[in-house]
Amino acid sequence: MKTVCAIIQARMGSTRLPGKVLKELSGKPVLGHIIDRLQLCKHIDWILVATSTHVLDDQIVTFCKKYKTLFYRGDEDDVLKRYCAAVRECGSDVIVRITADNCLIDPKIIDEMVKAHINDSYDYTCIKNLSCVAGEVINSEALKKASELTQKAYDREHVTPFLREHPDLFKVKELPEDFSGIPPKAPLTIDTPRDFEFIKKIYSLFYPGEGIVDNQKVYNYLNQLK
Repeated sequence: MKTVCAIIQARMGSTRLPGKVLKELSGKPVLGHIIDRLQLCKHIDWILVATSTHVLDDQIVTFCKKYKTLFYRGDEDDVLKRYCAAVRECGSDVIVRITADNCLIDPKIIDEMVKAHINDSYDYTCIKNLSCVAGEVINSEALKKASELTQKAYDREHVTPFLREHPDLFKVKELPEDFSGIPPKAPLTIDTPRDFEFIKKIYSLFYPGEGIVDNQKVYNYLNQLK
């Protein structure tokens, strides 16, 4: 049986919205909401936060300890290298890559993706343009191979482009944008202060005070905004 680890990449040094991963959202840090959502996934065995060795990220380590969440500290700029090191730390066969600016990842969809990824023996699985709600599913060996084959700065910063761009080397599955009724290019990533205000509005409308926001309600809301 393959083991699956969700690895959340998180750092405090975002240029457009510094410290966004620990900003409070309906009484809880963004990173806390992400962990809560991943804990509902039936096909994830471990959750690990991959942060950097930069002193600013001491705050993330403090949060992880308080939240009793596994963490790994690695290279700040070479995120692919950090991921490969974190994979060695958790020892899983498959990883679910999550970025800490996506606090509305969908546990049900992640489970569907992981199940399909393993059953069909893919190396890399994603939903086109919608990693904000689904993350990306990657075989650990495929990630290691990608790291060995590319030294391009873009590939190493963004982790997965080399896999997507080389179906000759990897078995890649890119699901369509309208997978499971998610609005195409759903604006659910926190990159800027404006994005954060929009996510705050969504949480003010749909966060029940405990548990998680119901994603279907969010999708319905986004479809009404079209």
